[in-house]
Order: sequence, then C-alpha cells, then structure tokens
Amino acid sequence: MKLLIFMKRYLKSKLFYLSLLCVFVLAFLYTTVDLNSSDNLKIGIIDKTDNCLSQNLIDKLLTSSGYFKYIKYSNEENLLQDLKSENINYGFEIDLNSDGKFIQYSFDDNFSGIAREDIYSNYFEITTSEYTKNLLKLDEQKYKTLYDKYIKQTFSFNYEDKFSGKVFPLFETSSLLILALNTLTIYDYFILESNSKYFQTVNGRKNKSIFILAAILINSGLFLILLKHFIDIDIKKYLLYIICIYLYELLLIKLLSRKYFLIYMPLTILLSMISITAVNIKTSYSYLALLFLNNCYTKSQSSIIYLIIPLIILSVLNLTINLCHYRNDGNL
Repeated sequence: MKLLIFMKRYLKSKLFYLSLLCVFVLAFLYTTVDLNSSDNLKIGIIDKTDNCLSQNLIDKLLTSSGYFKYIKYSNEENLLQDLKSENINYGFEIDLNSDGKFIQYSFDDNFSGIAREDIYSNYFEITTSEYTKNLLKLDEQKYKTLYDKYIKQTFSFNYEDKFSGKVFPLFETSSLLILALNTLTIYDYFILESNSKYFQTVNGRKNKSIFILAAILINSGLFLILLKHFIDIDIKKYLLYIICIYLYELLLIKLLSRKYFLIYMPLTILLSMISITAVNIKTSYSYLALLFLNNCYTKSQSSIIYLIIPLIILSVLNLTINLCHYRNDGNL
C-alpha cells in the first residue's frame, strides 16, 4: 500500500516529468541521428582512370541510396579543400590502373572502414558483371536477362533490424540517465525529510527503502519501454542493473547527509559521463570506469559477471551497515 502511495506521489513530482522528457529526447535523437540519412556522411570521389569500368563504378556510387552520399570532383585540390572545411567527410581517389586502386583522404576514422567496404563492394559487383559479360560474350540486354533469371536462385538477406544504421549511443546514454535520475530521487528524499518529520518516526525509517523503490520502478519502467522498442536488451541483465541501483541508493541514504550528498552527486555523475568512453578501451586504467554502475551495465553485455560483482559488493555493504545499526540500537 505504501509503495502505491509513494508511486502516486512521484508521478506528480517534477522528477517524473524530467524522466519523461529524457525518454522523449533520447527517442527523438535515436530516430534522427543515424547513418540511413544520406546527408550524414558525404564522400568525395575523383576518377583518375577515366575508362569504362571506373565510369560505371562512379555512376553506380553517385546513384546509390544508402549510408553515404557520393559527390564527384574534377580535381584533387577542390576535394581536399572541401574536406578541410568539413563539407565532406571522406575523399577517395579511384585509379584502377595503379596497384593501390583507391586512395583515401580523411581526418578521422569513425566510419572510414564502412566507407571503404561500400566502395569495394560496388567495385566487386561491377568487375564481376564485366567479367561475366566477357566470359559468356553477352551484350547488356542478354546479361540483364541472365541476371534476372538466376538472381532468384541466389541467397537473399532480410534485415529485420530496422535500426541497424543508428549511430546514437542509446544504450550507453540510457544507462547513465537511469543512474542519474534515480540518484536524484535521494535528493528528493532529503528535501522531504527536512520538510517533514515522517522519516524520523519508526514507520518512516522502515519506509525509506519503499520510497526509493517507488521512483526506481517508475523510471526503470519508462526506460525499459524505450530500450525494448528500439534495441534488443536482455531483461535479466536490466533487472540486475536496477537492483544494483536500488542497493546503491540505499547505501547512499545510510552513509551521506544532505550536505555531503550535494557534493557527491554531481561529481559522480560527471565522472560517470566522462568514463563512458573509457569502458571499452583496453588500457591499464580502463577498469577504473567499472567503479560506476552505468559502465558495469554497459560491460555486462559481454559478460554478466560485471553486474554480479557489484551486486554482491553492494549487498554485503548494506547488510554490514544494517548489522552495525542493529547492534547500536541494541546497545542503546
């Protein structure tokens, strides 16, 4: 009954609307920031070969509709100028007579591998079609007839994941926001504690954990809907993460006063945000990122042990503090 009362209170609070706003903003960013928009990644191309094969390749690239938008340049100078001014993301020089065949110009490697593969696959398709025509001595019409006949017998792939081209880090951002928003619940608790004597009573002290749980259930429910709609997540790992957050918040309430919490909260959230980029980098310092629960959840996608360990540690710490309080109360 108390849980429902606290949940109802949270639904009327500003924190709930903040959580709701975060969910909608993440959904908007995830659906708009992607690779499927051809305006996201622009690639400049120069034809240094100027023969039938290179012309066919460039025509195919210019008319393709996919992750990249190809722009043809007449000279290297204009391409490099647009690359420096960031009008294009990458540049490729196509010289089929040389050993290299493709020369890449770029200032970063974020999606350069994908860009190379896109050009290579188109080049392979062009060369195989030309080879087939020459081998079987087919003109364009006969080749098309043959292609249409046998294409049905080849393998085809259905990409069921409609969000496969997304580049916005929804999972990592959601992990951080779930932790941050639920940590704000503790501040809400401290405000309520200072304005009311309820949590100073025996009943109130018993219901601290229920107060925290009510907010966590609502926030985790909102983000679960978001994550399940857009990406495939493991429910068991998600529940373990929520339990870890719950134990973590109980620990903070027991150890920190309102004054120290106001120092601790922004500092840890800032460090959690900074450490996101380090969690998947293999260095001697990368394991420091696992001091933060959101990174443990991110890392748990490779192994659940990254959630089991903090779960055990937090459980032991909570149990130890409860036993200490019990003994102190007994001595009194």
